[in-house]
Amino acid sequence: MSARSEQISAWLEPRAEEMVDFLARLVAEPTENPPGVGLGRCARLLGEEMHRLGLDPELVEITGPHTLEDPYIVRGSAGTGAKLLHFHGHYDVVPVQDRNQFTMRP
Repeated sequence: MSARSEQISAWLEPRAEEMVDFLARLVAEPTENPPGVGLGRCARLLGEEMHRLGLDPELVEITGPHTLEDPYIVRGSAGTGAKLLHFHGHYDVVPVQDRNQFTMRP
């Protein structure tokens, strides 16, 4: 294992339980598309976690014609400099097949 890998593992390992707890809360948010529900709740949850991690989250309302309920996305930043690292993801799932898909299982 490289020195950098060891450094990353040393940072991650003590935080494993809190990461699993956050993941469980995130999976439990019933974001569903269609019809496009739960986006704001999920964005606020992500924003709270980003804030806790020292990032600078911003909730951005989705405007324009749509049928989404509570339509928000979240973005954030940390630090300054010439290099930029960008993470992108989405949190609306496909139509619900089973409500159990919002329950994390081992």
